[in-house]
Amino acid sequence: MSYFHLLDELVDHVCCDVEKEMNEGLTFENAYSKVKTSAGSNRFKKIQEETLFLIDKNYRTMKTFMKIFGVLSPTLLALAALFKIQHWPGASIMLVLGVFFLSFFFLPSSTYVLYIENKSSKKHLLMYLSGLFSSSIILIGILFKVMHWPGAGIAISFGMVLAALVFLPSLVFSKISDDKGEGKKTAYLVGLFAGLFYIAGFLFKLMHWPGAAICIIIGLILTVAVFLPAYTYAHFKDEIHVKGRFIFFTFTVMMAVLTISLISLSVSRNIFNEFVATGTQMDNVHDDLILNNNGLAKKLISENSINETVGVIHDKTIEIENWIDALKRELIITTDPDSEALTGDKINYKDIHEKDNISVPFEILIGKENDGKAFQLKDMLQSYRELLLSYSDGSKIISSLNILLNVSQETEIYDYTYGWVELQFKHRTLITVLNSLTTIQIQLRLAEKEIITVITRNESETGQKIIAADNSNK
Repeated sequence: MSYFHLLDELVDHVCCDVEKEMNEGLTFENAYSKVKTSAGSNRFKKIQEETLFLIDKNYRTMKTFMKIFGVLSPTLLALAALFKIQHWPGASIMLVLGVFFLSFFFLPSSTYVLYIENKSSKKHLLMYLSGLFSSSIILIGILFKVMHWPGAGIAISFGMVLAALVFLPSLVFSKISDDKGEGKKTAYLVGLFAGLFYIAGFLFKLMHWPGAAICIIIGLILTVAVFLPAYTYAHFKDEIHVKGRFIFFTFTVMMAVLTISLISLSVSRNIFNEFVATGTQMDNVHDDLILNNNGLAKKLISENSINETVGVIHDKTIEIENWIDALKRELIITTDPDSEALTGDKINYKDIHEKDNISVPFEILIGKENDGKAFQLKDMLQSYRELLLSYSDGSKIISSLNILLNVSQETEIYDYTYGWVELQFKHRTLITVLNSLTTIQIQLRLAEKEIITVITRNESETGQKIIAADNSNK
């Protein structure tokens, strides 16, 4: 009870009922127990809600908003999920509306209702506001992520940081100040640290930052092995019978733990399974190009007078390709020295354990002072492109080579200019870096095939002109 004027009236009413029962011969303890049982555990709170609904216009409006949008928002989100699964039109509109109503109508109205019903002091205002803003920002960030709109990562990161650094501490400290008792402070503090580790792990996993698994494991251990037993002992040690509140609390905590853990695992598994499949397919394409180009180069070198030119280009292609293969192996071995992903000359992407590792690719490819091997690769590709251009004589092949081997390109994103190295390798996970390197190898082989075709055609046209000139002279 938080509405003090109503509280005085209810206390007076209870005293009258207790006095009536005592006049009928019951002791005070028995009379009070009978009155409390007849009233029920939630009756007084219900009376308070009904009273506030009648006398407070703002509360009445917000309560109505909360009920309407509390039904409308999840309904729209559920329909959006169904339409999305079935690939029916209208899913995106319902998803946007559902998140909009949830973030800007239901959450603010429910926060206001909770604040009024509990008549919380100003020291709890920070808890309500931070909870409102963090949850709304996270929901909007998830919407942006699903819709592939820019700014999703920033919104989710900011919302989770706000929840971890402001909402959780304010919630725990308000609980400590309002709910004193033996062991409760320890339980709440352990719960705070468990929540911080869980939020950090979920955020790190979502953003593909290193350390996500460690954070989730620590959060899981703290929740299951420390927080749950400590909280249960502190709050339910004096209970004689198991109550529904205890079952609901245990079930809720375990469902939250399992949900966060499984979502984190699912996000990682689903995303990286796609990269594994893509990497395997690109390796197959690369193998086909190697087979075709090697056969073509071998035939031309043995049968034509242009063997020296084709030989130079072919040798240079193999040199860069082997260098990239060695770089791939270095990345995998540095990440996991005992990796079973390397079997002969092939890479088994499924057996790479730390697919989401970012630190090793950054150290090897970028370097702390921008002196990593990606810059060396850029110089090699630039020299290779100039070599091929020296044997070309037409704008068509120049255009093709610019598409395949343009390492001087720059792209502006949010007022920041990214170079080729940053776009390809900076803040990228191990599995995506390996796929990028395979893509470069494919582009090398395509460029080699293009230039060999041009050289062969030019040589053939030159030979035909010589024959035609000889016939004319004759």
